Amino acid sequence: MAEEAGLPEAPDGAMEIAYGEDTPIEIQLEDIEGELHQKLLQELKSRRDFSKEYTKDRHDDWDRVREHQKMYLNLDRSARAGDRSSIAGEKEMPFQKSVTIPLSKATLDVLLTQTMSIYGSRNPMHQIAPENGGDPLRAKIMEAMIAYDSIQMRAFSAKYAMFGEAFQFGNGYMYDSWELEEGMTYEFEPLDAGVPPEIQRAVLGPLAFTPIRKIGVKREYNKWTPISAFDARPDPRISQWNMQDGEFFGHRWKSSQSALYKRAGEYGPYFNIDKLPKRSGKSVDDNERSDMSDPYNPAGDTAREMLKSESPSWVNMETMVWELVPRTWKLGESEYPEKWVFAWAEDKVIVRAHALVNKHQEFPYAVAEPEPNFFDLFSPGTMELIEPLQRFINWLYNSHIENITRMLNNQWVYSPQFIDEGDLEFGGPGENIRMTQDAVDMMLSGEVQDIRQFLFQMPVQDVTGASYMNAIQYTYQMAQVLTGVNDPLSGIQLPTQRSATEVGTITAKATERMAITARLMDENAIQPLIQRAINNRQQFTSIGRYYEIAGRLAQDLGVDNLFADLQDIQGNFNYKPITGILPEDPSRSAANWSNLMAAAGQLPQLQQPGPDGRMLDFRSIFNVIAEKSGIPNIDDYYMEVEVMPDEQVEQGVQDGNMVPMG
Repeated sequence: MAEEAGLPEAPDGAMEIAYGEDTPIEIQLEDIEGELHQKLLQELKSRRDFSKEYTKDRHDDWDRVREHQKMYLNLDRSARAGDRSSIAGEKEMPFQKSVTIPLSKATLDVLLTQTMSIYGSRNPMHQIAPENGGDPLRAKIMEAMIAYDSIQMRAFSAKYAMFGEAFQFGNGYMYDSWELEEGMTYEFEPLDAGVPPEIQRAVLGPLAFTPIRKIGVKREYNKWTPISAFDARPDPRISQWNMQDGEFFGHRWKSSQSALYKRAGEYGPYFNIDKLPKRSGKSVDDNERSDMSDPYNPAGDTAREMLKSESPSWVNMETMVWELVPRTWKLGESEYPEKWVFAWAEDKVIVRAHALVNKHQEFPYAVAEPEPNFFDLFSPGTMELIEPLQRFINWLYNSHIENITRMLNNQWVYSPQFIDEGDLEFGGPGENIRMTQDAVDMMLSGEVQDIRQFLFQMPVQDVTGASYMNAIQYTYQMAQVLTGVNDPLSGIQLPTQRSATEVGTITAKATERMAITARLMDENAIQPLIQRAINNRQQFTSIGRYYEIAGRLAQDLGVDNLFADLQDIQGNFNYKPITGILPEDPSRSAANWSNLMAAAGQLPQLQQPGPDGRMLDFRSIFNVIAEKSGIPNIDDYYMEVEVMPDEQVEQGVQDGNMVPMG
């Protein structure tokens, strides 16, 4: 199987390791010229190259899509035939003064706006519910922890980047990990160890404690890192939809040496950092990407040469999670397949190697696909599908502008024997053009009656007028049909008058298409990401801290921050993520509560005590509506009122100082 796929077979007794069985792998890999290090590095690079071999043919297509998103025209690009092959000697855009029509850019903006309104409009963004009769309180605490993680990792921006890649290139990648950030922290020790800290605080206040500076955990959280399609290393033998069944998955990234040092040794998983070169070499992918001429991305050697300092240096990194049998590769005695995490720098030094300790035991990657292809490696992106239409509409519009320019730039037929050439070539609007003496003599002699016999303007006709504009409109409509992004969805008024019902129907149909796309990406990317984040929280939470809470839990506890640690989310139960595509818990909806209150107001029976002596508390319902509407402090708007005794009211009426109601 490995031979058929182009990968080398596992070694059979090829490596003799002189270390003991319990020797840490980082010690075994200290000798970067040793047999174990070189063999593992070779195997990792062979899988990386195997993946690149299947993805490199997509790079040119992706580059074209990305250029249109940046409103950038590469005038050196060759024209393409219908089968996407290049036409030698013919430029895609033959006009130097050209612009990009924002068809792809506007379409992507609408798709992302609609998608992020689904996945980012709720608060908290990632809601958690107990599963199979679990404890709601623990689910709320988990929800608060995931909400904290979402803020730390900037989840909204991370998902925006992943969906953007998915709509552009067909595959949006996310790498998820548990981040333990260590650095200089402070611990406060009481002045007198024999006196309870509470008493010292009550007497001395802040002076009761001495700040001790030390290295410790500053924060811990789930982290999502968007991965560019250019940098992903999928196993090409299976589809992206089925990526968890592959042998490996990885990605390329860059890091400074100082960042690696901070996460080396006892502070993280990296080692061999002292063996890295001082200056980074050329990235293995720099010569495969056409973005070297992209003004928005000064990548490659040009950018590297801008920094002449020898230190600190940026390092070209590769990370790969590889499912292997440890005994086969001399990494342990187990004969059961395990996932291992590797990282290597500059294609020379392995700097990370350990078994994946996460209990979920999945590849820590998610792939969002607007149109999943269940059988092939890649799916075309939405922007990739309309890219030919984008190129055609660019050519139509720029051809029209070029034709207008030729009309504005007058073309004359004349002879310098009769017309002063300098006046004609360098004169401006409204300036005079002089005739030569020969022309004057011919006019005076009557030999020439009309000055137009000396100077004639070439007739130029705009052949691109209405027909080209109509073609542009038809092309735009084809793109709308393909993507489902119509005028109402884009916030553009329809060209003809339509009723509100018609506009609503058009918008609803487009929204249904978006909902299907969002559900596909939710099932294959968002749900697995949140579920792994929940699992990581249950496994790796090591420090207790205060988490922001809201809603009924905050009201019941009388606080808006709750201290929680690992014990508060442990138990024999599961958590279920409620993402934007899934129906929201009805009890979280302000609209549901408002409708309930309106319905109750129409039923007199609910406005008076029932047989059990109880009646509906409209004020409490109103408080819930305010809270679900995002107003957490509605109690601040209630006034204190004094209720007068009935006897005093009656006396006031008798004295004429009060008027009874009704």
